[in-house]
Amino acid sequence: MTLSESRLRVGLSLSTPPLLLALALIVWTGGVSGWVAGGLVLVSLISGWFVLFDFAISIILDTHGIIRRCIARDHVIEWTAIDRITRRPRRGLVLVTGDGEHHILIDRKLDDSEFDTFVTRVRAQGVEIQG
Repeated sequence: MTLSESRLRVGLSLSTPPLLLALALIVWTGGVSGWVAGGLVLVSLISGWFVLFDFAISIILDTHGIIRRCIARDHVIEWTAIDRITRRPRRGLVLVTGDGEHHILIDRKLDDSEFDTFVTRVRAQGVEIQG
């Protein structure tokens, strides 16, 4: 089973770092303090890192666990490491591991049939779902 993030959210996430860099260039060429431009560059680089390596554009449920597909990597979380999955009000799903790490799986509201299929497959692996 594969669940994808909304195209709008993916597009906004991908466009944020370059837009921040463009803003930094405008600020720097406009004569504003170099510290402000440098801060914008730093924020752009940090947000770009998160978009590339930690923003899941889709998730895949397989026999080994849940795979968070990011742009620059696949993050595999084995079923045995998952403590629970929480459904947030009006939003998506958050996975909590046994050591307390939180991972956003999908940040969109799933329709009822998607959620029911997801719940069936996750509960078959012995993982608790809250919400």
